[in-house]
Amino acid sequence: MKKISTRAVAWILLILLALSCIIPAFAAEGDARTVQTVLGDGLTLTQLNSYLSGVRRQQFTLDYEPGGSVQPLVLYGDTLYGKSTVNQVVDYAESLGYHVLAAVNSDYFFTGSGIPTGMTIQDGVLVTSDGSWNAVGILENGKAFADTPKLSLTLTTEDGEEYPIHALNNVRTAEGLYLYTDDFDYCTRTTAEGTEVVLQLGSRYNQLKIGKKVEATVASIAQSKNTDIGENQMVLSLTANNKPGLDLYSMLEEGEKVTIRATTPDDRWEDVVWATGGGNILVRDGQLTADANVSGREPRTLLGVREDGSFTVIQCDGRQTGLSAGLSLTEGARLLMDMECTTVINLDGGGSSITAVSYPGLPSQVLSSPSDGSPRAGATYLLFVATGRDTGSTYGTAVYPRSATVLAGSVLEVSAFSYNKYYLGFLDATDRIESSDGLVEDGLFYAPDYPADCLLTTGDSRCQTALITVTDRVASLRLARGGKTLSSLTLDWARVPSWTWWPPTACGPSPAPMTSSPSR
Repeated sequence: MKKISTRAVAWILLILLALSCIIPAFAAEGDARTVQTVLGDGLTLTQLNSYLSGVRRQQFTLDYEPGGSVQPLVLYGDTLYGKSTVNQVVDYAESLGYHVLAAVNSDYFFTGSGIPTGMTIQDGVLVTSDGSWNAVGILENGKAFADTPKLSLTLTTEDGEEYPIHALNNVRTAEGLYLYTDDFDYCTRTTAEGTEVVLQLGSRYNQLKIGKKVEATVASIAQSKNTDIGENQMVLSLTANNKPGLDLYSMLEEGEKVTIRATTPDDRWEDVVWATGGGNILVRDGQLTADANVSGREPRTLLGVREDGSFTVIQCDGRQTGLSAGLSLTEGARLLMDMECTTVINLDGGGSSITAVSYPGLPSQVLSSPSDGSPRAGATYLLFVATGRDTGSTYGTAVYPRSATVLAGSVLEVSAFSYNKYYLGFLDATDRIESSDGLVEDGLFYAPDYPADCLLTTGDSRCQTALITVTDRVASLRLARGGKTLSSLTLDWARVPSWTWWPPTACGPSPAPMTSSPSR
């Protein structure tokens, strides 16, 4: 491998720019571009790239209106223990029969175990408990709210004695009783011996839900660790060095009937079908809270809820010079207030902040640029899924790429797909693309040799047109991989074919042709 000189890198970059589209990375103060795409019935994606007031920003906004054929839900991998990337969770959701239209990260999590720090509800079943954190609840009709659940878990014995359960499906500490279900993992994953009680449930329908009681029978009590969680079972666990007054041997005996109940003073949580924990409430009753007074810009994911239950998620990339600085909590809260959100909650951010979407007719892809350079494995994700599978007739079409900037006289590959009323793509419509300027032929857009804003459309009444900006100037160049700017580049010359190339005159005077042949 031979390291290429700075001058050679510059020429290579110009070649790449001449042959492909340029990702907008605005160099002029005041530049901003927004591109909007309807992903589903009631779900709209808005992509923003801007350079305003000296701050670069790449931001993705998902606006959700309940009542259509899109359902929001909360998923993790196949078990709570362990972490999953957004791509893994999307694949898992697809394996369950969902068609995922969009996904963003949601709750904070313990980095070692991947367990979310807040309350999680899946399909009405409580799977993590920490009610002292704030959470987002989603009702069956898709409407949402954000608040503090103040959840309590209690164990009641056959003789009426009641004991608090400290946590559901979390890594055990000496804080009190822990309860495990098979949502956690195949076993309790306790690393030190304690008292572990296996509870046998009557059926798989006897699941823990807020406001409902679960009845079980004590199957066994033993000094053990890492106890298996079998079918229709739960496990109570207590460390050996626990607080005085807690002794499972004196509290329970084999064959005894017990009752477990999850309660909250706010009965709205009893009707929640999906829930994820979150961070601080930044806006409450339409007013900024003290927790919103954070000015530092970071990658952020925030969720705002309106009074009618509709909600918006903003995910902004950050920590990437030349691409996106991120948002402060104050900025993010005010953006959502401007969108008429009266409650705003901060979700996990930093390297966890991420957006993935499925454009109509295309597979899921990560749109955002994670600050780690690649998607970080996390805990729970908020997903938006299509609820229908009807392949019916064409409902609309979309042209891709949704937005791009190209050099005058260059060529860009384009495509189009039609989709049904559930925004599932089923027909290639590329041969119907036409442009307001330039030429489209055989899936290729031939840019005019002068600056222009070109609208690409299939001509359908519900076509989501693409905007291709043609420029004859390059204000700046940035070579990046995984969101990170590259400072050096190496090239295996043995793999480079011979070529001769003149840079376009729009980028400066043409020098003598550059010719290269493979060498080391």
